[in-house]
Amino acid sequence: MIPLKQTKLHSDVQKGNCFAATLASILHLNIEDIPEFENGKWQRQLNEWLSQYSLAFIELDDFKTDCNLFGINGCHHEIGGYSERSKSRGHSCVGVDGEVVFDVHPSDAGLNSIFRYGVFISLEPWKLVK
Repeated sequence: MIPLKQTKLHSDVQKGNCFAATLASILHLNIEDIPEFENGKWQRQLNEWLSQYSLAFIELDDFKTDCNLFGINGCHHEIGGYSERSKSRGHSCVGVDGEVVFDVHPSDAGLNSIFRYGVFISLEPWKLVK
């Protein structure tokens, strides 16, 4: 993971880019290379974009239960939730094994509550095995 802070903060006149910063941090990409995804269609658009890297994004409701059951450790992933700044607008952070390890927002305040664990899966795992 390369820790990158978001370059746009949410305001009345602009949408923040915390999700882009989280993706860029986990995937070791430049934040400028992450497209904006349209509300309501973002998961499908994200997976279309990720397909160029042979990846997909899925959401888990309970990371620890789902991954601990299978003995998965050391998994870097996205965590979506609410921060102290807003109880209605979501925020995205970098997680490892279900815990926030890096907040892309300059405040470093993390999340007060979690509603999503976003996990990347390989679409072509044979390319990763030597």
